[in-house]
Amino acid sequence: MQSEKVTFEAFSDIGVSVRIRMILIATAMAMTLPLGACAAEPKPTVSAAPVAESPSPTPTPVPTIEPPVVDSVVISSEAITLTDESGDIIEVFSYYDAEAAPLVDALNEAFDTDVEGVATDGGNHASYTLYDWDGLAIREFENEPTYPEQFRFNTYAETAEISGVQITAIGGVQIGWDSADVAPLAFETSVDTGTGKTIRFYSLDEVLVDVPYETYGGPGVLSTGIWTTVPQKKVYRIQAPGQNWGE
Repeated sequence: MQSEKVTFEAFSDIGVSVRIRMILIATAMAMTLPLGACAAEPKPTVSAAPVAESPSPTPTPVPTIEPPVVDSVVISSEAITLTDESGDIIEVFSYYDAEAAPLVDALNEAFDTDVEGVATDGGNHASYTLYDWDGLAIREFENEPTYPEQFRFNTYAETAEISGVQITAIGGVQIGWDSADVAPLAFETSVDTGTGKTIRFYSLDEVLVDVPYETYGGPGVLSTGIWTTVPQKKVYRIQAPGQNWGE
């Protein structure tokens, strides 16, 4: 029996053929795999939760505060007081304040006026600056005020109202009142004929003070003077502060 001779070249051809078949099988398998198997899946993107915007704060309305309206100017033995319609005090100005300017400004505002001071010769008395609202006057002196001896300014009224603002003495007394209505409010009454006409003078709002002077009798007193005519018996002037010493 004749044996076949297998040559090296034959084995070489067989090896090449096997390798080709393996390459073809691997290529086919690669083509059948899903794409995801060939590349890493991307990590999911985590979005930040939306931040709710804070609502803009609603501005708190600022209440409008109306300045108090002066209803009355009240003259007493130590001060002039401005009050509103309810009688509540708005401002108090002592006759012994350092100057009259704050009072003058307040009165000009209350009366809607622009009164300015006028230098006035006091004759036999000290000179002063006069502020006159046609029925209410302030006389400011240049002296240094010392309570109770020396006031910086004094006042007198000869009208019951200015620009709708009432002018009164303490107790509500006004120009034109009957003297019979004033008498019960007075702590002292006197009659003066030195002016050429008979004047009945009522002293209201007694304030006892110590003074280094001789008085007209008794202790020192500050007062509000009410002048009435005789025989008409009507109030025609309110003046303060009264003092029971000096000239």
